[in-house]
Amino acid sequence: MAKLHQHELDLALIVAEQHSSEIVVEPLCAYAQCWVAAPSLSLDVSRGLALLQQQPLLSFPRNTRPWLYLQELLAPLKTQQGALSYREPMLYTCSSVANLLALPQQGCGVALLPEPLVREALQKGSLVRLSLSPEPPVLEFCCGWRLDDSRMLPGLLAESGRALMAGGNSENRNIKY
Repeated sequence: MAKLHQHELDLALIVAEQHSSEIVVEPLCAYAQCWVAAPSLSLDVSRGLALLQQQPLLSFPRNTRPWLYLQELLAPLKTQQGALSYREPMLYTCSSVANLLALPQQGCGVALLPEPLVREALQKGSLVRLSLSPEPPVLEFCCGWRLDDSRMLPGLLAESGRALMAGGNSENRNIKY
């Protein structure tokens, strides 16, 4: 968003609906999310959310919806376990989607990622889905552009992106609109 404010970008695709008087933000699409890790980690999902304290957690950057969800999800663990036995989870953030996909495949931790992003890795067996409750929320993607941009292009690109995502392509069948 900073690059939009600084006039370095015309259009941004973001995972957080951020409000600004200078930026137009509109929904683009939404994906189901799933917990994933490398099969070599042999994680015991019967431990539930406490499992997340034992492995590094990989997430989108701070103050995005995925990061905020992890904060909300992990907060009750401290109360449940008590201050003395509570172990603060290691949370690593990254703005590169390619790295967020590669890191868990290399055994670097557990990630909560959009299902279409990990679908191929799950099919190949380089990642396994972890069944943890509660079910993570749907991840909504938005597009944003400057309100003072009088050109029609950013709005048209956003509209084209929404139309493309809604096109019924089999790759996008798990997307909610």
